[in-house]
Amino acid sequence: MSDPVVEPGPSAPKDVAPPSKGAISKDVSIQKNLVSLATEADSLIIRLNKLIASPGGVSALLSTSNYALYLIAHLQTKAPSLSHLSQLFLHTLNYKRALPPSKPPPPTPSTIAAVSPILALASLISKTRSNLRLLGLPSLYAALRALLSTRLTSTDDALSHRLSLVSCLGYFAFQLLENVYVLVEAGVLPASLLARVFRDGKGAKMDAGKVILWSCRAWLVGVVGELLRVGRGAVLAQRRRKAEGGGKGEGEEDARADVERLRVQVEEDARLWREAIVPLSWLPVAVHYSLEGGLPGMNLGVMGFCGMIAGLGKTQALWKATKG
Repeated sequence: MSDPVVEPGPSAPKDVAPPSKGAISKDVSIQKNLVSLATEADSLIIRLNKLIASPGGVSALLSTSNYALYLIAHLQTKAPSLSHLSQLFLHTLNYKRALPPSKPPPPTPSTIAAVSPILALASLISKTRSNLRLLGLPSLYAALRALLSTRLTSTDDALSHRLSLVSCLGYFAFQLLENVYVLVEAGVLPASLLARVFRDGKGAKMDAGKVILWSCRAWLVGVVGELLRVGRGAVLAQRRRKAEGGGKGEGEEDARADVERLRVQVEEDARLWREAIVPLSWLPVAVHYSLEGGLPGMNLGVMGFCGMIAGLGKTQALWKATKG
């Protein structure tokens, strides 16, 4: 018999099984997830842009991020390292292997910065914030000028006005001294300017370290003044409520008035708390930097937590405003 003749050209197509319904639904699900992820990313970027463009948005975002990173970096140093865990595991397998020390040596800022990109990023954000605050003096001057030119009426509280003035003066002095320190450290101003112009309370010449110390003390004055102003506002609110009376009315109109009065009081209490939480959170940090030896027990984690809480409320409010 002769061999079968093989015609040139492509071979006949083989039967291919159609894709299963499960594979099709899986592909559709992946595509939907990718589209949803892209949509969420687009919405996040747009909202972030709105936050940055809003008044005070950059300052609030950088401050909250800065101190949140400080807190994360501190927690990172407290977590057991992979090498420490591996040594413990090897010790369980081989009892002759030396057991690693239960407490590693305490980390220093230099060692943390060397091994922690998180702290390096936090330090970068901190320097960025200091540079941006170079432009903060005009707004503080405008606020100070407005307070000095305000004429109080019979309904205004003189003590609240004085506390606002003290707080603004403290913030202005802080910003002025910090600007000088930043410009000297950057080489824009000569270091000899500090010795010629600035002197401490004892009349001694001040170096860069003394200038930043006194700037933090001025910041403390601003924080305390702001906290006292909010406390004064709470006292005045309580006095006003007692004068207005809070008895329950018998008629329908009186009931509606009581409900409206209660709603106003709740909103006022929430506003006072939002205003109070900022200086309350900054107070331990300001006291720490105002003392030459710092506060006992203050570390990067406590400072990060306080700073994050101080800026979190404003950042959340600005972020909420970007929705829609």
